[in-house]
Amino acid sequence: MAPIKSSTFLPSSLLDPPSELELPRSELTRLLALVSQHVCDINDAATTAAASTLDTVNWDPKSHVDAVELVRSLAKNEDRAPEEGVKSPEGFDDLLKFVCEKATAYGELSYGINHTGPGMQAFIPGGGLLQTGLADLVGNALNSYVGLWVGSPGMVQLETNVIKWFTNLIGYPTTGFGSFSSGGSTTNWSATVCARRRRFTEEEGFTRAVAYASDQAHMCVVRGCVAAGIPARNVRRVPTDRTTFRMQVEVLEAMIVDDIANGWAPFLVVANAGSTNTGAVDDLNAIAKVVKKHPEVWFHVDACYGGCFIMTDRGRELLRGIECSDSVSLDLHKSLFLPHGTGLLLVRDAEYLRYAFSDVNGEYLPRPEDTKEDDLMFPSFCDFSLELTRPVRGLRVWLPLKMHGLGTFRRYLDEKWDLARWAWKELASIALIERVTEPQISVLSFRWKGQGKGMDGKRRDAMTLRLMAHVNKGGKVFLANTRLPEWGVVVRICVLHYRTHLEHMKTTLEEIRSATEAVLREQV
Repeated sequence: MAPIKSSTFLPSSLLDPPSELELPRSELTRLLALVSQHVCDINDAATTAAASTLDTVNWDPKSHVDAVELVRSLAKNEDRAPEEGVKSPEGFDDLLKFVCEKATAYGELSYGINHTGPGMQAFIPGGGLLQTGLADLVGNALNSYVGLWVGSPGMVQLETNVIKWFTNLIGYPTTGFGSFSSGGSTTNWSATVCARRRRFTEEEGFTRAVAYASDQAHMCVVRGCVAAGIPARNVRRVPTDRTTFRMQVEVLEAMIVDDIANGWAPFLVVANAGSTNTGAVDDLNAIAKVVKKHPEVWFHVDACYGGCFIMTDRGRELLRGIECSDSVSLDLHKSLFLPHGTGLLLVRDAEYLRYAFSDVNGEYLPRPEDTKEDDLMFPSFCDFSLELTRPVRGLRVWLPLKMHGLGTFRRYLDEKWDLARWAWKELASIALIERVTEPQISVLSFRWKGQGKGMDGKRRDAMTLRLMAHVNKGGKVFLANTRLPEWGVVVRICVLHYRTHLEHMKTTLEEIRSATEAVLREQV
């Protein structure tokens, strides 16, 4: 057959198309081997690299001279993207070395916080389990689209399976469902949208809407309300007791009754299942009973930190009542040890989540006439979140759970719980330390105990910060501080990294003992 003759002129870009982005198998294999080597080097260095290289009392960037110089060197001549890429076969390796040695917590020029090591006991650590990185590599190579069921039915079902694993763990009925997102800020916001849309119509508005959260609720709870159109002043902060920092449920009930009597419209109660400050777990069962008296109020549990401990016997008892909630937020990059960016919102009734996000559709999307798509058998994830396009987040959870099973993660979580209890008991032997909040799961706190002339609250706060600075300066452990009502500044220990074991907690206690002696010498 003779070739078809074109009646129009063809530009050179069609006759000689670019091919640089399509890597031959041999080159892809070489690049993957280089990546593998660098990742293994990072993994080997994780347990020996400094936990932190920052001044953890003064967070002003200008006080970190070396880090500022690094940042300036990275920013130099980088106003525009390069017109030409690397040419030599070694160029890719050089780029990887540049990232690993210059911009991260490894190599000779390492500044910042080492989030992959056992000394990371500040904030709520994210583990960075490498198995998840392998899942992400495969997911990115497949580039599956899960916004619509038809985009990748198999991958959508795989992610649906993972969601169902967690709805079953929480104790939700078969109507339960959920959606993955980047983390607690978005999942807590999504729960707020669900609550608002169930309670109010667009026509009536929600200027009289009020939500309730304890004075220990994460900042993202209030931010989520504001992003959902609820003024920050309409978020009632329920007081906590000053020993356990759990919500005072009787005060919550009185506040709801009082608000209703004064013409307000309660629509949301947010409880903690592991607060950031102290790891406090509210009495979820008691809160559920209060909310049950007000069917128009949505009961959400922020379990970003503590939720996965429900896998353990102790956790299931502590979290009793979570199964009565309307929704739960989980950060699997916390107590499931995965890399940052693995949030999961679970809801008791999938229809409320679908209603919150699926009433606007595009004519360009291939959709069945029945948007419910046979209930939850054929879900399109764009109907259950704000995102239309997103990564295949379920795969990064599916692979490590399939590789190791819940039993392995349960043993790790039980170990972290026991390590926190061990550290709490050991702190009692340090005379200059005052223990403040006992671990309800794996977070505990303490402060400087020193007494004597001039030891007022301001001076104790300063001494506590100095103590923490001495601990962190050694580079073996990284701790962070917070401020608690009626206690002032305290130092937190959060035992959650999968690499943290007894030997590392012994190091933590040794560093605290040494730091107290150093502070005492300075005081004298």
